[in-house]
Amino acid sequence: SIWKFTKSTSVRGLILNADETHICLIRREKRGQLYYVAPGGGLEKVKTEEETGLTLEAGGIARLGTIEFDGTQQVYYSARTQGQLIAPSGQEASLLWQKDNGLFHPEWIAFSALKDLPFVSPVVLKLLVAYPEQGWPHAEFHVREKERATRKLKVS
Repeated sequence: SIWKFTKSTSVRGLILNADETHICLIRREKRGQLYYVAPGGGLEKVKTEEETGLTLEAGGIARLGTIEFDGTQQVYYSARTQGQLIAPSGQEASLLWQKDNGLFHPEWIAFSALKDLPFVSPVVLKLLVAYPEQGWPHAEFHVREKERATRKLKVS
């Protein structure tokens, strides 16, 4: 089955604010590069509240689809929240972790600003840019990405 969960499966959330004008993304600065990703992680350690401070609305979580890249599989879900972002409280917040893994900072990003962001997944960026006019896809997607990080920028 193409939906088989493997050891290299992670889960990512496309989390909208209450009025659906902004999405929560994680700003990463790592090895002199700046890029954005959706919150999430390995199946055993997905802790959106620790990463962002957000509590997701019950009943508002929907599976969107899966992206495969370089032997990994990321399963994407959509969700909504009434919450406000706070500083991460998980391992990503520790200075020691950031020294080894780079800056990790959750931000609300307006949909109108997405097309100019260095987003690591071209497939997800395309979904996000289309969302205000088209909403989420009506059927689950399954895509194999060939490239990533094509829009990384040098941190100034």
